[in-house]
Amino acid sequence: MPTFDDEVTERVTTYISSLRSENTRKVARQIVEYLLKIRESQEKSRIIPNEWQGGWVRASDIFNEIQNQNARTVTRLLIDLSQKKIIERKECQRIKGHRGKPPVFYRVPDYYDPLLFLTREELLQRIQEYHKWLSQSLDREQACKHLFTQHTGKDPQPLIKEVLETMKKEKEERFKEISEKIVNVIDPCKSL
Repeated sequence: MPTFDDEVTERVTTYISSLRSENTRKVARQIVEYLLKIRESQEKSRIIPNEWQGGWVRASDIFNEIQNQNARTVTRLLIDLSQKKIIERKECQRIKGHRGKPPVFYRVPDYYDPLLFLTREELLQRIQEYHKWLSQSLDREQACKHLFTQHTGKDPQPLIKEVLETMKKEKEERFKEISEKIVNVIDPCKSL
């Protein structure tokens, strides 16, 4: 059964692969990366621990961030990304006495791995880097096992299993602590 993360990843990769132009993929990646950056900065800079702006960004800020691109392309991508449920869109109510259209806000509802938006060449380069790191880690692991066996005369495998189980339990406990804190997301339209 697919997990939530698998579903999100599939949604993003399906959308990105449907884009024909490399430039359009680049703009889509810029939009999501900018929204992720704002979301992270808002999470880090919240004053009240249980209140958060929710990562909402005004559409005009997105257009200001993504310069040297056709405005129609950015608009079309914002609409497409929100229809595909990759980003969320919130349109505020019209306020009497204010001229122009009501503001529109966007945010990334879930965390997306930025690797999902890399081009094929960038992915191949990352794979080579990861392969190098993985082979170095495996060599170090073998060296540690050899040294452990040499100094203690015991098989390190049971100890490794025990340590991994302990680490997993600690990780689950930290996640439970974090998830128990209730976070109130502030409506961006009320701040106008």
